Amino acid sequence: MTRTYALARGALDVFLEASNVLSRKNECCIEYEVIAAPDGSAALEEDLDHWLPLVPSIGVLWRY
Repeated sequence: MTRTYALARGALDVFLEASNVLSRKNECCIEYEVIAAPDGSAALEEDLDHWLPLVPSIGVLWRY
């Protein structure tokens, strides 16, 4: 959303933005680690991360 205010010298924009508004879990990164299984063999353990939670942003822009 942006609201523009007319000024004597230019304009002032005030804005609000949001990324990932639906707060979805975006899979991004997988890390693998070699671990010892109970029987002594090697196994891979997978760690999955999620990226970009809800990120609000506000700002002001002066255009002259």
